[in-house]
Amino acid sequence: MSKKRLNREEQIEAVQSKLDEARQARLEFIKNKAPKKVDSDFKVSFQEFWAQNRRSYGKGKELEEIIWLHLKAIKHDKPELFEAGIKHFGLTKIL
Repeated sequence: MSKKRLNREEQIEAVQSKLDEARQARLEFIKNKAPKKVDSDFKVSFQEFWAQNRRSYGKGKELEEIIWLHLKAIKHDKPELFEAGIKHFGLTKIL
């Protein structure tokens, strides 16, 4: 019976060590994870983009919030997709 008891204690110890290793790995993963850009960061990028390009579209600042909502709705709210989203909105650049 003592042999079974030792095996059980060894099993518990092995499981505990695996749990500790998993916790440490999870903490390392969270620590090293790169921070994601949040929606407000992309909105600031769009505000800068719109300030630089609104005259080339022949529109003013009043459309900025409307276009931003449209870009979010069609999932074009990242800087590399701004122009495609504005084109989808129906605006084209005038030269």
